[in-house]
Amino acid sequence: MPWPLAKAQLNPAPSTAIDQRLSMNHYKFLHLFNIFNPSNAAPMSSEEIGDTTRLLPDSSESSTSQRSRWLFARLSAALLWGGFVTAIDESFVLAQNGQIASQFSQFRNSSLLIIVYAIVNTVSNPLLGKLAQKQAKSQVVIASALLFGLGNVLCSISGRWPLIVTSRGIVGLGGAGLGLMATILWSDTQSLADLAIWHSYSVVAETLGWVAGGPTGELLTDASSWRVMFAVQASCTVPVLALVLFPPRCTWPGRLEPTKSADLVPDRGTGRSSFDVVGAFLCVFVFLPPIIALSLGGEHLPWRHPVIISLLSVTVPAVAAFVLWELRTTCEPIIPVRLIFGINLSRPFICLLLLMISHNSVLFLLPLYAQVEYFGFARSHGIVVSVFMMSMTLGAVIGARFVKRYGPNLPLVVTLSLLAICSWVLSQGLTAPNHWLFLPTVGFVGLLAGTPPNCLLVCVIRFSPPQDRAVVISMFQVFEAFGGVLAITITSTSLRLLTMAELRQRIGTDPASEKMFKHFLEDVDYLGSVPSDMREAMQAAYGVAARKCCLIALTSCIAAVLSAAILPRLQLYPENLRSGDDLQAEVASDSETDHIDT
Repeated sequence: MPWPLAKAQLNPAPSTAIDQRLSMNHYKFLHLFNIFNPSNAAPMSSEEIGDTTRLLPDSSESSTSQRSRWLFARLSAALLWGGFVTAIDESFVLAQNGQIASQFSQFRNSSLLIIVYAIVNTVSNPLLGKLAQKQAKSQVVIASALLFGLGNVLCSISGRWPLIVTSRGIVGLGGAGLGLMATILWSDTQSLADLAIWHSYSVVAETLGWVAGGPTGELLTDASSWRVMFAVQASCTVPVLALVLFPPRCTWPGRLEPTKSADLVPDRGTGRSSFDVVGAFLCVFVFLPPIIALSLGGEHLPWRHPVIISLLSVTVPAVAAFVLWELRTTCEPIIPVRLIFGINLSRPFICLLLLMISHNSVLFLLPLYAQVEYFGFARSHGIVVSVFMMSMTLGAVIGARFVKRYGPNLPLVVTLSLLAICSWVLSQGLTAPNHWLFLPTVGFVGLLAGTPPNCLLVCVIRFSPPQDRAVVISMFQVFEAFGGVLAITITSTSLRLLTMAELRQRIGTDPASEKMFKHFLEDVDYLGSVPSDMREAMQAAYGVAARKCCLIALTSCIAAVLSAAILPRLQLYPENLRSGDDLQAEVASDSETDHIDT
């Protein structure tokens, strides 16, 4: 049966076209989560299985629609709350890692709490994407919430430094699953035109978590202990489990069965029955060494240290071995290499990597610059981060509307071009900032930065086959994280080297000055112990170095504009356009292939 005819039979007399489309999306969402009660389902014959006319239960349409919308709201709330809680955790640890590490006499290694979380979060994304493709998505959400809660409980009771660092890795694994599943489920249940809007809701939830996490954690830490904050975060996973585990108290008189359309269920007829264990190991080995090397190099270990050299030297052979194995394996591949490196997906992924380098470079520089330039003004760096994140959230919400109306190409090119101009303005004005114009500039940069990720997500999902959509989305998040690691590594190293060069040129190269420079670069509060004229010279040198580092963001942003200009042009005007609509969808009832209207 052709898809339009089947959809017409599902809702023979809908009140509006919008209700009809929402109803279809909710039923697809229900199937993807598999949380209806199968014990109430009536048995079906082999001829009925896969028939699109069996999508709806055999109850009245009004009550069914009401229940499906209520369940959709519950699941959406669970995913948004999960994103909010994971952002609270990241914000709290970012603000309190020094105090936590000090209690274990590990202040020099305090950043390990952040690095381990980021490494596990990045490396686990492709594996979780493959797991979500093979298993029920509700099970992945439940397992992720349990891991996140377990990791926070272990952090709360840890009495040794290695244990709390390991616990942060468990938290990172759970946080990766919660964030990934939200994006996957938005892509599976929403049209491409609405995908950017729903993704912007996730950005809003995460930003609220980032804003609330630091201050809330500081209040609880001052009132009792940082362990209490970890315990509170563990308890915050209970609403996620409750919303996903317990279905609404209603019976389904009929059976909710999916079609065998390619945009509803994964394609399991590839002849590859076994999971690619070797590919999973190689996948971890591809991402783990370079991320560890980039995270530890320069700050914890010198770049010439044998550990850093060894980690970087094995990266290229590991990538080559992984690609060759994934191309030749007879098992289910972890990452569809031919698809990721194909002409349609490689271009948005390259643009995303360049965008993340530019975005994170600016986000790394601005708070540090404010902390040094406005030394003595309490929480200046926190104000800069808050203004940037809140503006980016607003930009994501506004930009999603433009994406829905004009498609992703035009908003992407325009915002990237404006970001390049802003990077140039910052590179010219950081040494002698206009105080009343600094925060508005930060806010405008954040406003522009919220739109490009939504645009690129729509492009990536549009050109990914439905059976590989979960893995492609996981790779999208890997590129985001890896771009952030590259940006912070390159920017921090460049900032340190350039600042040292400026300080030596302005102040001197004697041993006493060198010692003073190292103290300044390790602890900005050292500025309070030096004479005023020396402090002004240090601030000026740091400003010059920060201005030069802004050229990293400018260069990367210009390259992102050029890569965005050659992306395939997409139009999202059809209301029912879904990801992968250019692929053939099989209708099991008549064994014919049909192209969904685009």
